Amino acid sequence: PDAPGVLFVATLRGAPGQVRTPFETLESGALARRMIDVNPLPESHAVALASALLGDGDRGASDDAVRIAREASGNPFFLGELARFTRAHPSDGALSPATLRDVVLARVRALPDPARSLLELVSVVGQPMPQRVIFDASGLGVEAYPALRLLRAANMVRTAGAKEADAVEPYHDRIRESVVESLAPESLRARPRALAEAHERGEHAAPALHAKHQ
Repeated sequence: PDAPGVLFVATLRGAPGQVRTPFETLESGALARRMIDVNPLPESHAVALASALLGDGDRGASDDAVRIAREASGNPFFLGELARFTRAHPSDGALSPATLRDVVLARVRALPDPARSLLELVSVVGQPMPQRVIFDASGLGVEAYPALRLLRAANMVRTAGAKEADAVEPYHDRIRESVVESLAPESLRARPRALAEAHERGEHAAPALHAKHQ
């Protein structure tokens, strides 16, 4: 009786063509439910945020702030990463230009070998894949589990859950593109083959995915 009100805030990255979300299945009853679409930041807001992160202060928006806002395409996460990278890599006393690819690859190079190898494999897949398939194809054994946790914490991949049957995929398509473009030809050949063999060994192999990665 007389229970206090509760505000529950949750986010969901909707899949293309998704009609119903898990939140729409909640019983309405006494709930006041409100769905809000979160769109990319308008350029003026993105420039203001970049300026604040760069420490422009009262000088107004710098050229770097404008460039970062445009490179991030309204994505606040990428905007923050670009601003931090730019501040950390000065050139000749000025802030150095950086692309999102520069930032992604710098973070990839800083990863431990198991995490980097797992990220490359997830990126080559190009679509959500059960974690058990990725683990099998990676050949990392028990090292795959902490590697995945590290990638999740670093916002390099996202998962649909903690179970091995749950899917894993790159956090954003621009991360996937940057990683794949950086791979040597031999790596691009070896990883699809490892995935195909993992599919073949799996209990629920998908023929279409197996053929794609052969």
